[in-house]
Amino acid sequence: MPNRKKNTRKNPENKISAKDKWQVLRVGAHQLRAPLSTISTQIKTILGGYVDFSSSQVKQLLEGIDRKTRDMMNMLNELMDLAQLSDAEKELSYEQVGLEREMGEIKEVLDAKARLKGVELNIKIESILPQVWAQRDSFRHVFFNLIENAVKYTPTGGRVEVWLNYSIPLRRLEGSISDTGIGIPAESKGNLFEEFYRAPNAKLEEREGTGLGLAIVKRIIESYKGTLEFESEVGKGTIFRFTMPMVQVTEEEKAKQPEKRKRKKIVIIGGRAAGPKAAARALRMDADADITVIERERFLSYAGCGLPYFLAGHVKDTRMLMTTPDGDLRDPEFFRRVKGIAVYNRTECLSIDKTKKEIEIKFLRDNEIRKLVYDKLILATGGRPIIPSIEGLNLKNVFTLNRIEDARGMRKALKDISGNNAVIVGGGLIGIESAEAIASCGLQVTIVEARDQVLSMLDPEIALLVQKHLNQHGVKILTDERVMKLVGENGAVTKVITNKRELPATILIFGTGVAPETKLAVSAALEIGETGGIKVNEWLQTSEPDIYAIGDCVENRDIITGKPVLLPLGSVANRQGRVAGTNVILNSEAFPGIVETIVLKSFDYNIGCTGLNETDAIEAGFNPLSVVVTGSDKEHYYPSAKNIILKLIGDRDSGRILGLQAVGHGDISKRIDVAAALLSTKETIDALSKLDLGYAPPYSTPMDIVCIAANVYKNKFIGSFTGISALELKHKLDAKEETIIVDVRNQEELSQGMIPSALSIPLRSLRGRLHELPKDKEIVIYCSTGLSSYEASCILRSQGFDKVNILEGGFFAWPFEQEALL
Repeated sequence: MPNRKKNTRKNPENKISAKDKWQVLRVGAHQLRAPLSTISTQIKTILGGYVDFSSSQVKQLLEGIDRKTRDMMNMLNELMDLAQLSDAEKELSYEQVGLEREMGEIKEVLDAKARLKGVELNIKIESILPQVWAQRDSFRHVFFNLIENAVKYTPTGGRVEVWLNYSIPLRRLEGSISDTGIGIPAESKGNLFEEFYRAPNAKLEEREGTGLGLAIVKRIIESYKGTLEFESEVGKGTIFRFTMPMVQVTEEEKAKQPEKRKRKKIVIIGGRAAGPKAAARALRMDADADITVIERERFLSYAGCGLPYFLAGHVKDTRMLMTTPDGDLRDPEFFRRVKGIAVYNRTECLSIDKTKKEIEIKFLRDNEIRKLVYDKLILATGGRPIIPSIEGLNLKNVFTLNRIEDARGMRKALKDISGNNAVIVGGGLIGIESAEAIASCGLQVTIVEARDQVLSMLDPEIALLVQKHLNQHGVKILTDERVMKLVGENGAVTKVITNKRELPATILIFGTGVAPETKLAVSAALEIGETGGIKVNEWLQTSEPDIYAIGDCVENRDIITGKPVLLPLGSVANRQGRVAGTNVILNSEAFPGIVETIVLKSFDYNIGCTGLNETDAIEAGFNPLSVVVTGSDKEHYYPSAKNIILKLIGDRDSGRILGLQAVGHGDISKRIDVAAALLSTKETIDALSKLDLGYAPPYSTPMDIVCIAANVYKNKFIGSFTGISALELKHKLDAKEETIIVDVRNQEELSQGMIPSALSIPLRSLRGRLHELPKDKEIVIYCSTGLSSYEASCILRSQGFDKVNILEGGFFAWPFEQEALL
């Protein structure tokens, strides 16, 4: 019988002889050598060029390497457990363990595995399970191993029965685990508890396994001076019977034991981005927290923002979207084993009872309904695709891009369809990112956008540059146009009817935005904000203080304007997940709001913005001034240097920076992030112009383009620079105003095209040709980027020309039609 609190006896019963130790080491080395040899061979196959790097063979080989690596890790963990149990010098420590609670937690985890396989798991407890003196980890190991094995080796439709009883007279836990599984062959029964042994039929049923689990279980039970026996018949099943002597904790001992802090029960509804982040953070804040995550879909904690890149083939397998940077697949087993978090996927939350502090959930595999209590509840229910109510939505090859299943279905359809016309409804983030993916499959892509431009967060002249780039890659853009109806043949979409025309379509994608999923919040009478998202305070609490909300389902606060906004982005969801995870443990961290920072990629074009555009700035009551500049993302002589175009917006009255937009083939994200940092602290344009940013030719120019933009803005503000935007110049041309446009680029640069009606006077010839220009008319000067234009304007002003404007951003920022040089 083990002593209470701490067993100071040595452990001679488990002592291994020197011969046995060498045998274990020999077999262990042999077992580890096999997967290592497989890994080595597969790596050599890949690196030796025997397979095409883009082929599915590489994927299969890497998956094999992943499996063998996990096999080795499992084996090493179990070898460590075996070594500890076999240490004759080790003192066995016991603690007060509540058997009822431990079995409840074990049942919760294994229930999910049984449901996933379609096996019925029943646990019958004959008597009240008391608090006893035991080793918590070893107790859990015994039951996890025996019940998991029973589930693993029982076919779908089978049954696993667990019976438990604590005998007060005998002072022992006794019970059995029976299954209707594959059974154990008679010739294997004598070897079943040997290290590394696995029955032949077990190897056929389940490739992964170390053969150490039952050996460890038997040693644990023997350390309690208990017994473990089994009966089995091949094809009918197995029953394990055990006894484990355990001393019940007396009332006096309970009173002496320091009162254990109650584990905080945290339930999180939503397991895609914000929810798992909150769970992980809460666990780091309180390692003893009891955390449960509920997710309606099958897949967990995946990078939804990576779905367009899976479609385009940049991400080869959706598993890559579901793994950690170290390669671990974030499935329910990962959360249980690595983080100790219970995760129920394919489980729906039906209702929230704020008074009882409990939720009702339904397991979608078998429709079982259960209730969970909580101390703190986090809603991370995400968003749902906005789909117009039109005819034809039930046709085949009509998709949204919101889940992994969507992306897989779309990728399959792209391979199988015979037509070559794709229609994307919506020119927002999803639509623009999807266009590249679909075009890369060889389809002709048309984007139908109800607004007058794509990417409504951008100002028109910047959005037009994006549209121009898409057109260059064969993507057709139809703005101010609405889809009215879908038409199909043989159950599949063939045609899209808009308010202006008919479009052929063999596949259609809705990218019309995302609405916050607030059904649960509404049913629980939580306050909904004016934007339609769940209203939260700075601690991310809803109108019910013990219920938090994060991610795409919530209404955010714009730091610049102080007004509520919706912004369904993974970056925001993850930051809020961390804050909520902190606050459910220790309500100490505020979420300051957002400045609406967005970056995306379209083909080889980078697009980004942060803060307000000019329209939003006016609506918010600011007095905006803007400037567009073009320049290199790094030193122009560096081989990979590329141009980018920035539009900087500030407030004339306060000098505050209000927003930045950026497009181009170069690195725009660095400049967007710099502006976002200053926007978050309500800094000024002047502060931006004086930032001490990193410089080296491969990374930037000595004065970075974002600082140059700030200086140009300051010059424009004081009047030493007079600029005109591409949009303003286009209006003048359309109105046929008498404006002289002068192109000061060199002859070789003109091959890129010219602005209609422009007069070519290279900068080096300007002083000798001033007589060709009238002083009484407005003159607009442009070059490639704006640098030569500024020099030209200085020359003209020095010679008495006082109606001179510079085309901001130069020819690179001109999004409209061009004339070819004759």
